[in-house]
Amino acid sequence: ADYHPMKLVGQYKKDPSKKVLIDREEKVLTIINILKPKVGTTKQALVALLKDALQNELLTQDGYISSTILESIDNDYVINYSQWKNQASLEAMVKRLQSGNAPKLGLVFSSSSPDFHPFKINSTHFKK
Repeated sequence: ADYHPMKLVGQYKKDPSKKVLIDREEKVLTIINILKPKVGTTKQALVALLKDALQNELLTQDGYISSTILESIDNDYVINYSQWKNQASLEAMVKRLQSGNAPKLGLVFSSSSPDFHPFKINSTHFKK
């Protein structure tokens, strides 16, 4: 197993009145983007680029719900935990990105070695 402690460094929500939930009853698509800065880009610079892209490009995207940015305490990894209404909403954003209509997000990905994974929440566990 690979273990890396993370700290929360930003959170962006389309609806600021809602909390970000990890709940298997919620019917959302969860995307975990693992970003490693490329040589010449610092972790702090990558986080700043990601915050800018989320604030200025994703908050206006249909179907986007939220993003939570985590940065590793012991290495250069940055995690973007995003929630989307559904797969079609995410695919629309990918098309926007590929067409060049999301340049700030494009800069995030060109400044890092991104690894993307869609997930469904299987279960959640709470201390009793």
